[in-house]
Amino acid sequence: MWSGRGSARPEHRGTGLARELCEAAIGWSWDLGKPVVERVRLWVHEENLRAEAFYRALGFVATGLTLADPKNSGAVEREMALTRA
Repeated sequence: MWSGRGSARPEHRGTGLARELCEAAIGWSWDLGKPVVERVRLWVHEENLRAEAFYRALGFVATGLTLADPKNSGAVEREMALTRA
């Protein structure tokens, strides 16, 4: 499970690299023989709206599950998932 923490340097934003990396990782997981991966999950910090929008554009949806941010108990991380079509 990937947390997706951190942010790109401004000069690297909009290059398409993050999309390419995520699509490659998702494609790799779908191609696994065993175990068959039916769903890819990740966690997004509640204040990281840019990341949430990015993952939504890839097809991820909020599952409704949340957990306390391990570095800040007053903050929340939200689970997002992409289910195999």
